Amino acid sequence: MNKNTKIGIGIVALLLGFYVGVLSVRVGPVELGGSSTTDTFTRHASSTQFALAAGGAVVQITATSSCSSRIITTGANGAGLSFNDQIMTNNIGHWQAASTTAVYDGSLYGCGVMRARANGATSLLVTEEN
Repeated sequence: MNKNTKIGIGIVALLLGFYVGVLSVRVGPVELGGSSTTDTFTRHASSTQFALAAGGAVVQITATSSCSSRIITTGANGAGLSFNDQIMTNNIGHWQAASTTAVYDGSLYGCGVMRARANGATSLLVTEEN
């Protein structure tokens, strides 16, 4: 590499670093949504641990008639979730990967009956917030 190429690469790297720095300052917080609006709060209503057997057996999880959200944590294997009264047959439903925690907004997913199934044995921790 000659001297001009090195200088050109250095200038491009400097400009790219400056651009990334400006972006990191200009980008504000990201609003992810949720049913709790500003100046309101939710409180813990209940937590229940469920065991899902290997082989796709469906577990029905009943819930309260109203909640602000459900927080679901999966164990060693992922799980398919259904947030309505439909019977899960061959479909997996909404897939949540193994060892993850996700918040499901009550205004979007509801708080009624939920069903879960997994191909490999795992556990679910379901927490409801009011």
